[in-house]
Amino acid sequence: VLLLIGLVALDLYVISLMQQRPGPGSWAETPVVLSGELSRDPYPILWTEESGRRVPYMLIADTKRSAETFLAGVPSGPIALTGLVITRTDFPGLKMFEIGANAVTEAGTLPAPMAPVQSEALGEVALKGEIVDSKC
Repeated sequence: VLLLIGLVALDLYVISLMQQRPGPGSWAETPVVLSGELSRDPYPILWTEESGRRVPYMLIADTKRSAETFLAGVPSGPIALTGLVITRTDFPGLKMFEIGANAVTEAGTLPAPMAPVQSEALGEVALKGEIVDSKC
């Protein structure tokens, strides 16, 4: 019996060594409120303004559902949402904002009009090993 338990433990250890590393990501543990402009095409994005630049946050749900589930009935436009910021240190252009059922703090007004989106060349990037999908 002890030999069998030892072999199973060894197998599990070997399997764990073959797993891909999760990647250098970070997330907030305390919810924050972000204000900006909600866009739904092609998927839910919250456009915020930081240091005079528009910054997109891909909206994801805290479950295996689309963020649209929690945004039903909320029109595109000015909004304030409560959630958690998720970033990747190896790909700073990708910022996600995880929202839940009570995410909509305020809709319909912004303190000031947002600046138009400015194009920015980010260079060539190769993505490998992971699929970023809010439903997976």
